[in-house]
Amino acid sequence: MTITITLPLPDRILSPNHTVGSRGGRMAKATAIKKARTLAKVECMSSFASSFKPRWKTAVVQVTWYAKTIAFPDGDNALASLKAFFDGLTDYGIFDDDRGNTYPPVQFAKDKDNPRIVLTITGA
Repeated sequence: MTITITLPLPDRILSPNHTVGSRGGRMAKATAIKKARTLAKVECMSSFASSFKPRWKTAVVQVTWYAKTIAFPDGDNALASLKAFFDGLTDYGIFDDDRGNTYPPVQFAKDKDNPRIVLTITGA
């Protein structure tokens, strides 16, 4: 079974290349993490029936990153900046734990009018 979840681009402060002191410090980063985690959980709650919680032991999570321009982030950093989203999906119950998931290389595309992240998740 495969599900698709669409989320906004993550806050730049969530990038592993972001220096903590440059935009409000640790509290700003903690706030951004909490917001992203909650946003992913709420998106699942609004997208799926309340009884739909697959609780996959492992899954393949394909990330498609739609940016405003072709100045795409590095693939590894893009994936790392989505960790709070993945934790929110775990909070909702898509996964038992996101540790066993497989993440193929991030796919990038340009969409000037609708930048977003599309997660295509296939349970294993």
